[in-house]
Amino acid sequence: MNFCDNCGSKLEENSKFCDNCGVAIEDSVNENLDSQNNSDNVQNNSDNSKKRKPFGIWKFIVIGIVVVALIVCAVAYVVFQKSVIPALKADSAKEMADKLSSYGLPVKVVKKVSPLKKGDLVEVKGVKEGEKVDRSRKVTVVESLGPGVPEGVNKMSLNKALKVLKSMKVPVKVHKAIATKPGKIVGSYPMPGNPIIEHSERVINVLVGSEGRGVPADLYGMDSNKAKDILSKYGFKNISLVPKLSSRKNIGKIIGSNPSLGSQTNSDTVTLYFGAGVDKKMFIREDKDFDGSTVYLAENPDPFDGLWCTNSGDCLDFVSKIKYPGTNFKMVELHGSHERDYLNLRKADNVASFEGLGLNNELNMCVTNQTFMGCDLNPALGEKSWMKNHLIFGDTGAVELYRGGFEEFCGNSMFDSITGYSCVGGKIDKNYENEEENKKNPEYNHKMSFRMADFYVIFPVGADLKKLEADGYFQGVGKHEPDMNRPFILRRDPKLYKKTQINIPPKDVYSMPNPFIPTRESKPVKFAPAPDDDNAYYLVEKPFDMSKLPIEN
Repeated sequence: MNFCDNCGSKLEENSKFCDNCGVAIEDSVNENLDSQNNSDNVQNNSDNSKKRKPFGIWKFIVIGIVVVALIVCAVAYVVFQKSVIPALKADSAKEMADKLSSYGLPVKVVKKVSPLKKGDLVEVKGVKEGEKVDRSRKVTVVESLGPGVPEGVNKMSLNKALKVLKSMKVPVKVHKAIATKPGKIVGSYPMPGNPIIEHSERVINVLVGSEGRGVPADLYGMDSNKAKDILSKYGFKNISLVPKLSSRKNIGKIIGSNPSLGSQTNSDTVTLYFGAGVDKKMFIREDKDFDGSTVYLAENPDPFDGLWCTNSGDCLDFVSKIKYPGTNFKMVELHGSHERDYLNLRKADNVASFEGLGLNNELNMCVTNQTFMGCDLNPALGEKSWMKNHLIFGDTGAVELYRGGFEEFCGNSMFDSITGYSCVGGKIDKNYENEEENKKNPEYNHKMSFRMADFYVIFPVGADLKKLEADGYFQGVGKHEPDMNRPFILRRDPKLYKKTQINIPPKDVYSMPNPFIPTRESKPVKFAPAPDDDNAYYLVEKPFDMSKLPIEN
């Protein structure tokens, strides 16, 4: 039903004009319809606009869900895809680990002592040959450390322990050791969990407790104060506690003694060594200067004493000893496979006969000379100290040990300028009477140089390796950080340097510092290689002296 837009009267069907006011009906209706349609279109457009906005947001949400779902499906496909385990045979544990890793399996490598040689595959845990497994399956590859003492042996009965140890297919020696628990296993060497050191005697030593008067072997690993109390009850009157470098687990615990652990003694005096980490005082010797004042000297290298080995079996055998009888001056000698390294480093034609200050096989922590100056650590000296560029003068806890203080080279011969010899054109003149005449020679002090020699840095537990790295002490950065729970030594490798010899201009002979060692004027060349678990020489902890413990028949 239609109505007139002009007067509102009811219109008859098919009417052309309004019967009441006479207005044409078609125009009015069309205008009305057009107006209505326009209004509807505007409303529809507005509604559509409002509806399209939510649709756009949902479109992105749906796309995001689809993408995430695809990623999850892809990951699930990789993770849950089945792999068939190949034959569990390989020439080495590394080869097996690489093979299993290539199948997408997460592989963990653990090392343990076994009769097999070092690096061999002992077993694979977590999978079986021919088994179908998904890639989330955890797999453990057990690598052999070589023959040694398994963990837990010291808690076994002697018969059971001997059976386990003999399975290592190396000789086993049983030693008697004084102990608080006679008849029990009180120690071993190697220590439990450790292999026999390569290039050493291929034998396992086990200690069985026995009665007698001596330092009980089972004090090893005991709290230092508790051990001291036990010795007091055993009748020892003079007991001293001395710190010695150790692994973190042994800090504060007994790691040795003098007389040695397990040995018999009639003495009332015992020194107990307890494990210690960073402690600068361990490297310092106190003395009196000519005016009676106390001086602190970097002349106690005892912490370096012992056997230090890399994971691959290369070892450094350091022996700390008194340099001159009747004095407190100590130095370190290097023994073992690296004992003659300085011969190869120096390549001097007179190295076998060189006297100088007796530095052929002598390592020190400072530039030794005939006074206190070279080794004086007195903080009051500050910038005047000869030690100011040594690590021991800082706060990282690391300490350097090196060969060569005042040594220079004259031509191809080792030369020590403080002895009074002259260097003329690369030749040494040992006649003191010629010195003044030699000074007039245009070749005087010509063809002199410094050559790189042995250089080591020790890191007790607690040393700040990160700070040294940040300070630029090393060339580059290692791939795997050394085990900071064990004391270790780094050895400088001359093969990693472009120059191992620096010529000395004649005018600078008496002023130029040796660039290869720390001096009052300068720091040494950057150390190479960078610290790495593969090149760190770790302390081999040996609490027992087997030569002092009798073997059971």
